[in-house]
Amino acid sequence: MISVIVPIHNSQLYLEECLSSIKNQRFTDIEVLMINDASTDRSEEICKAFEEKDQRFRLITQAWSGVCVARNRGLAEAKGEYLSFVDSDDRIEPDFLLKLMEVLISFRADIAACDFYDEKGNEHPKWESGCAEGEKIWDNYLKGYYCNRIMNKLYRTSVVQDIEFPKERPLREDAFWTANALQKCQKIATVPMGLYYYRKVEGSLSSGKCRSQEKIVGALYNDLEKFQVIKNNISEKSEDLYYGEFVKWLREVLLSWYDLRLYDFYEKLREFVLTHDRAKLEREYPAIVSAKNYKETEKLYLKSYLMDTGVPVKSKCKTLARILKRITER
Repeated sequence: MISVIVPIHNSQLYLEECLSSIKNQRFTDIEVLMINDASTDRSEEICKAFEEKDQRFRLITQAWSGVCVARNRGLAEAKGEYLSFVDSDDRIEPDFLLKLMEVLISFRADIAACDFYDEKGNEHPKWESGCAEGEKIWDNYLKGYYCNRIMNKLYRTSVVQDIEFPKERPLREDAFWTANALQKCQKIATVPMGLYYYRKVEGSLSSGKCRSQEKIVGALYNDLEKFQVIKNNISEKSEDLYYGEFVKWLREVLLSWYDLRLYDFYEKLREFVLTHDRAKLEREYPAIVSAKNYKETEKLYLKSYLMDTGVPVKSKCKTLARILKRITER
């Protein structure tokens, strides 16, 4: 059986289409856990209608807690040998679960993933059929091959059920969760078909509409934990690929000028940077290690960035404008 977890908050506009697409799956041995996160519109009414007509659907209502808590509740309640996540404003093709199950069983994999379509009709990421294991999984992840999204995948419940979403950090929570899932995964199989339709809706549980400074630093914290997991699992031959991605991210962090003290993010970042090869963090390492606090790090790094003749003037101007905006926000 497959447990399909659907977190819901004020999703009445697309909810019936979403639940119908799950109900009409060709793979029929499913339970659908509809986690209603304190909706104030007709979402609960729509869920009850599905629950009354189809015993595979189960409504679970909770006080307002956010998407992470809703998904964690679904993980705790799941009874299926396999599980999948579907966002309440999205829809899936009738073969979504069947195709993923076929390749997962065929390759004896722990995770199966398919392409997905965004609201503009673009297909991502256009994979080839196949299976990866070991070091190849991390190489593919660093290249963006699997992406952080959780919704276009099927998982063995025993592999991921004890991995909780970080309820206090609801932005880019999927980066944290996916990295931890891959860490426990022996094989991941792929289906070169667009079977999931993703729709970005402002105000939904996963949209992150209110991007406060606290939420954004929480997202950076989730990214940092992702990089920690990756670093702990790659071999020496993958280091160049890892450093390329980590340095790109770290530069954005040090030029963001958000309050990096939140969640003790700066202290954890500093501790993590100390485990890296100084030569591969040309500007970043000295700015962090020689500074007394995060503000000093920001100033040291900004100075080295502005003095770098290899950085286009236009980029420097955009960075300064962004930093001035951050300063006024503090």
